[in-house]
Amino acid sequence: MEISENIVIEWEDERRERVLRLSTDRSEWICIVLAAKRLTLKRYDVEELQAALDRGVVKILDHDPMQAPYANMPDHQIRKTLRRVRDRRWRRVREVFTNPKILDDACRSRLLKSVVPHRTGYRLLTRYLKCGQTPNALLADYDQCGAKGQPREIAVNERRRPPKASRSHEPTKAIREVFQCWLEEKYDKKTKPSLHDIFIAMSGAEWSCGFELNHDGTRVPKLLPQDHRPTEDQFRYYFNHYHDPERSAEQRMGAVMAARAAKVRDRDTRHLAFGPNSLWMGDGMDSRVYIREGDEDTEPDNLIRSTVKTELFIIDGDDSLQILGAPKIYAIGDVFTGAILIAYATLEEESYESIKTAFELATCDKVEYCRQHGITIAEHEWPFRHLPDAILTDRGPLRGKMGDHLAKVFGINVQTTAPYRPDLKGFIERTIRTIRQRLLNSLPGASRGRRTPGEEDPRLKTALTLKELNTLLITATLYHNNFRRRRNYPITPDMRRDGLQPYPIRIWRWGVTRRSGVMRMLPQEVIRHKLLPVATARMTEQGVYFGKLYYGSTGAFFHTMRFRAKHRGTFSVSIAFDHRLVDVVYLLRDAGREFVKCEIKGSSDRFAGRSWAEVRALLREERRQTTLARTRDDQGTLAYQTLATKIVKTAGARAAKLRRAPSAAAQVRGIRQTWQAGKRRRRVASARAQHGVKPNHAARSTRRGASAPTAPPLSTRRKRLLGTFNRVWKGGRDGRMSRV
Repeated sequence: MEISENIVIEWEDERRERVLRLSTDRSEWICIVLAAKRLTLKRYDVEELQAALDRGVVKILDHDPMQAPYANMPDHQIRKTLRRVRDRRWRRVREVFTNPKILDDACRSRLLKSVVPHRTGYRLLTRYLKCGQTPNALLADYDQCGAKGQPREIAVNERRRPPKASRSHEPTKAIREVFQCWLEEKYDKKTKPSLHDIFIAMSGAEWSCGFELNHDGTRVPKLLPQDHRPTEDQFRYYFNHYHDPERSAEQRMGAVMAARAAKVRDRDTRHLAFGPNSLWMGDGMDSRVYIREGDEDTEPDNLIRSTVKTELFIIDGDDSLQILGAPKIYAIGDVFTGAILIAYATLEEESYESIKTAFELATCDKVEYCRQHGITIAEHEWPFRHLPDAILTDRGPLRGKMGDHLAKVFGINVQTTAPYRPDLKGFIERTIRTIRQRLLNSLPGASRGRRTPGEEDPRLKTALTLKELNTLLITATLYHNNFRRRRNYPITPDMRRDGLQPYPIRIWRWGVTRRSGVMRMLPQEVIRHKLLPVATARMTEQGVYFGKLYYGSTGAFFHTMRFRAKHRGTFSVSIAFDHRLVDVVYLLRDAGREFVKCEIKGSSDRFAGRSWAEVRALLREERRQTTLARTRDDQGTLAYQTLATKIVKTAGARAAKLRRAPSAAAQVRGIRQTWQAGKRRRRVASARAQHGVKPNHAARSTRRGASAPTAPPLSTRRKRLLGTFNRVWKGGRDGRMSRV
């Protein structure tokens, strides 16, 4: 593995350092010592550091021990206070921190003093360099401050500036929600109402007390006094600061007119890229090629945005030859070199999941990826696996919160084009058209538009499976990057001086040496974890409870959390999960710096192997079935209670009639002997019923026609005892004798 920017290395003495960048003459690596409290930079010769890595004296860590707190969380899950502090710091130091001269000892102090105080500048710079050189590195470490586990004391009389006139100058959350509701319902219309008219209508509907009659008898709402309702200035302030002007322009004028009103000029995007990986472009299309389903078809996580609708039909691949339909094709390209970083066919629609999959595949090991599709290549034939500086796509999933998450986690500038402006990303559009013309249109099952009368249905010619289509796309990508000469490429004087031929792979190698230098690269596992969405779950005694399911782990940290939940009550935890599979979630530890794998457990196993969308649908169906069966269940419970009450009442009445014993003690005495005798009688009766033997009440030893034997005569002593027993029983004087 080679040394690259922003990785963390560890020496034999367990000293850890982060590789920042190459020196100006490209002969030395500049590193920062992570354990030092102050800013401590070290320089190493490039060849010597690489030799130390080869000898094992130094190793590259798979994880980032100095990852910024909350670096993996989307912006909407980070507290507003932390975001405000981060943004304020970044605005002040952005130009200085991104200046290569900041690592020069002679210029550092002067640059820092120009924007921030001396001590503050060095503190922020040290934190920025140690935590990965991303904006999220400037997030405050409030999670490490204060007395953890101890109660906080809040001041009763908090000092604050009193309002100028009344409380109406400080709109509450409820008032802001009313503002937003009226703006969405009234302002975003093609009738184009003014803000003043909307405010007057809103005041009459929301802040009025009764009505007053007009001169013609019309009832007009009577507004509350100014001290009890918001002002128009507050309404306009909310509109200017919180309302989305782009969305309003689209709703009021239409998407096409809004794009024209923006007055975006056409430009050649190749001039936006200074070197390799400085700007990525992504787009998608329908393939128009039908495929058949195959048992070996699996879709790895990939794609960023390049979708072409192929309308190429694919087949199943087994004996049924089931036609699946036309998959989507996503492609990502590097603007500076013109290389295709990844091109992949999938059945997924364009969403954040497809973008996440594309990003992961674009940064994976291409040698292993090709091997999975039966193609053997060398690493220099497809060397693209580094992180970009910026991504340009059309409007889609990256326009929302997940795009901000991608930007903050990887330090990438996410850009989107205006609606109906494909000319702003002409490079990737032309690349997609080339893929269609040179590959897709010639494949069996390809649809080329509306059929003419008598033309055969192209779906009947479908022969390819999804895996075979992806193999063809890999082959086309290798050909494009290594053998397709770029026409009209802007050759610069330094390129011409070095004799550069405009092939994408050669432009890449030249750009790495002359322009971009060593680029950022992260382990694949780290990229996969950072791309997962983050949510809030509950830690309980049974484990992590999320989405109505329970998860568990075997680590000591997890058992400590369960012990705390058992003795102190449940509490909230942050987890990362994958929308496509419910089997595993990752518990975020140490403010998102580490991931603890938790697997589904207990009764939740019945949902294993399903996606979260399927689980939510199944749970909704279970609730619906439970609601429908509630009347039937209640009726059954009522029938059971009625029958049980009747049986108990009958038994109680019978027992009251038979209860003739002289005392309570006499009634409960002899239960054991009675139970033994009853058990023997029931055992004999059960055996007779099982074997079909009828009970014989006559003497067992007599035969048919013979007389029954007579009992032997009683002796005098037996007669006296029998008479005594009878007297005691009838008189009820001795309970013990009555038992006999």
